[in-house]
Amino acid sequence: MIPVMISSEFTDDSTLEDILFSRKRTKKAAVEFMEWLKSKGGRVSAAELSLYARHSSLSRVNFYSTMLRTYMNLGLIGKRPAMESTSGTVTTHYFAVPQPVTGRKPADPSIVSWAFRVGRKWNSYFFENESKSRHDHAQYFSTRG
Repeated sequence: MIPVMISSEFTDDSTLEDILFSRKRTKKAAVEFMEWLKSKGGRVSAAELSLYARHSSLSRVNFYSTMLRTYMNLGLIGKRPAMESTSGTVTTHYFAVPQPVTGRKPADPSIVSWAFRVGRKWNSYFFENESKSRHDHAQYFSTRG
């Protein structure tokens, strides 16, 4: 399910959590989570995420069912197996997914303009020093593990 908001409810200056979430407590938890995920390089193991969820300002159930599910349903966070370099075991990792964003802003109001704003804000937060071309995004998926 994609959150639907009337375009007048947010502007280009709105934060990503303002666009995605409506409750103040969830917005605050989203800011904390994004800062934590960025501090981890945009990639964490399922065990690290579980530990974070236990100490989050949201309940564990709300964290997974409200916040993480929203990010994953929108394709902002992905999940895949990865090999641990120290032990050689394969574990599940969650990672920030770079969003393919065009150079030109689509016309308002539309679902495309909403997706453009979300993708641009997500990329500026997690991938501010990386190029936004599709070719670079393909390299991101093939080289990070």
